[in-house]
Amino acid sequence: MRAYIADALIVLGTLIMTFGVIGILRAPTVYTRLHAASKSVVMGVVSFCIAAFLHGVTPVQTRVVLIAIFLVLTTPVASHVVAQSAYKTGED
Repeated sequence: MRAYIADALIVLGTLIMTFGVIGILRAPTVYTRLHAASKSVVMGVVSFCIAAFLHGVTPVQTRVVLIAIFLVLTTPVASHVVAQSAYKTGED
C-alpha cells in the first residue's frame, strides 16, 4: 500500500511542478512568476520527499526530512529577496 501512495505522490508532485512551469511561462509580471515558481517548488519537492520517505529506508528518510525542512524554510526567504530586488530595480 505504501508503494501505491508513494507513486501517487510522485505523480502529484510532477503535476504540481508542471503547472508551476506553465504558470512561469504565462505569468505577466516578475511577481506572479515568482509566486508560481516558489509555490510549485515547495509543494512539488515536498511531495517527492514524502514519497521518498514512504518508500525509503531510515538513512534516506532522515535526509529527506532534512531536505523538506530546508526547502520549506529557505524558499520563502529566497522569493522575498528576489521580489525585493525586482522592486528596487523597477522591474514590472
